[in-house]
Amino acid sequence: MTKPPVSLCDLTLCESHALLDLTCQVKNQPRHFRRRQAGKALALVFPLPSPFSRVIFELGMRQMGGSRG
Repeated sequence: MTKPPVSLCDLTLCESHALLDLTCQVKNQPRHFRRRQAGKALALVFPLPSPFSRVIFELGMRQMGGSRG
């Protein structure tokens, strides 16, 4: 990827497959990715905010060593 995607539509078919493969790796072997986001922050923008979505994303980011922005 040359620039960060804004939407799934911005990904090529090959990039989509690579993203899904990485997602499976993270889900199946989370300990290998535990510190991957250390020192990084995540900012999310939802058109219709959901407390559930916010909490899930924050939890995932913390589990990988990062923080919310």
